[in-house]
Amino acid sequence: MPRYLEVIDSTRSQTERDTRDTVLEISVTRTRGASFAEWVLSKSMVALADGLTVGLVASAVGVWQWSSVAAWSGVIVIAVIAIAVFGMLWQLRLWTVGVQLSTLDEMPKLLVASLAPPVVGFFLASLFGLAVDVWVFAALAVAMSAGVVLERSMLRTAQRTLRRRGHGLSTTLVVGAGHIGSLIARRLKLHPELGLLPIGFIDKDPLTDVGERQGLPVLGNSRDLARLIYEFDVKMVVVAFSTAPHEVLLRIVTTCQEKGVALAVVPRLFETIAKPSPFERLRGIPVIGIKPIRLSGGLWWTKRFVDVVCSALLLVFASPVLLAAAVMVKFDSAGPVFYRQERFGRDGKHFQMIKFRSLTVDAEAQEGGAMWSDAVEGTTGGSYITRVGKILRKSSLDELPQLLNVLKGEMSLVGPRPERPFFVNRFVHDIYRYGDRMRVKAGMTGWAQVHDLKGNQGSLAERVEYDNYYIENWSPWLDLRIVLLTFQQVYRDLRGVAAE
Repeated sequence: MPRYLEVIDSTRSQTERDTRDTVLEISVTRTRGASFAEWVLSKSMVALADGLTVGLVASAVGVWQWSSVAAWSGVIVIAVIAIAVFGMLWQLRLWTVGVQLSTLDEMPKLLVASLAPPVVGFFLASLFGLAVDVWVFAALAVAMSAGVVLERSMLRTAQRTLRRRGHGLSTTLVVGAGHIGSLIARRLKLHPELGLLPIGFIDKDPLTDVGERQGLPVLGNSRDLARLIYEFDVKMVVVAFSTAPHEVLLRIVTTCQEKGVALAVVPRLFETIAKPSPFERLRGIPVIGIKPIRLSGGLWWTKRFVDVVCSALLLVFASPVLLAAAVMVKFDSAGPVFYRQERFGRDGKHFQMIKFRSLTVDAEAQEGGAMWSDAVEGTTGGSYITRVGKILRKSSLDELPQLLNVLKGEMSLVGPRPERPFFVNRFVHDIYRYGDRMRVKAGMTGWAQVHDLKGNQGSLAERVEYDNYYIENWSPWLDLRIVLLTFQQVYRDLRGVAAE
């Protein structure tokens, strides 16, 4: 071991020294050679997959509609449209393999890239009088968009799987061993699909202990950065909040730029920043604009309209399921079919939320008061869940009666989960920004739920953070994404039931 590492190790605990050895081993094995798995995670693979998909779709449409494109003009038009789709995928920066590998995030741009060329091509062909059937353009538009979205979904799934298995991870240093830096490290360790492998911190005066830092060591201070980049083959540096002065942070940024290391900075007041805003300049000084959050207006009335229509239709089409669940609950255990409970809604308004009963009728009486979901699903509380209740909870069928709450306007299909007044009065004082999540109607599903933050999973503070992110970034597309992800989450939960 080099002398400088011996000196650093001598000042650390045995746990930190063991952690550092593990980190060194991981960082070396992950960066040795360029395997096939790492190539799949590269920009070249995305470009190749898109090119093959676009080419195959164009060829298939050409063969299928051969009688309509027999003329050379038709063949040329299809080829030009395929090239235009490929070019737009490149122009819209859709070949990037970033931190978030989500097809739903990319879908709006994917649809623009695959639909715009056929539509524009149709108008241009009509303008110049080319003999190409309109159904060729329609088939190209539908097949191209479906093919590109399907291909991208399969590719992103494969890339996330490879990252979870440890392939293509970028060794990452976190500047600032405080609470925010520790939070970042924890999330990177819990979610390897982000592609960043935290190996330690840089901080002269760390504010957290090794436990809060997820066992990761403090490897040095800002003056050690260049050496650490070389020693651990660092690919990413995340600057979190630190006690370091401005000059030191500026030196860190300069070092990363000189070494060609990617850099990410957590901005101050990050909790208030919703959608990225362009920089403004105040006489040469860059500033970030923070736009006000509008919780009313035309789009929010659209959300209410969708809630009414969809909840009414779902109640009609799901009536056989509702009836079957009601019968199962009735015959499984003594007590009412439905369970009504007072919950907090928008702006602190109370309402009676309705669910299928999944606990024994005397559960809370035996516990001596209100039961938090962690207690219900824990070792002790689990004994109060009925046999049918376990199935209803895993499949989320116990939530279906809440469609009545949505229809009445007390809830929305998508939003933060409602909580009981007993816990709200406690959490609003203990959890940072807990009260902010009640700015909108509570929902049957939400951004936190589709990220596995429900029941006894994850911390309450993290759920609150996700709920406030939803409110501050709300759009109809985000609601649709959450609905789609909810079906995916229910499918996973059902697989869990089958496994049990």
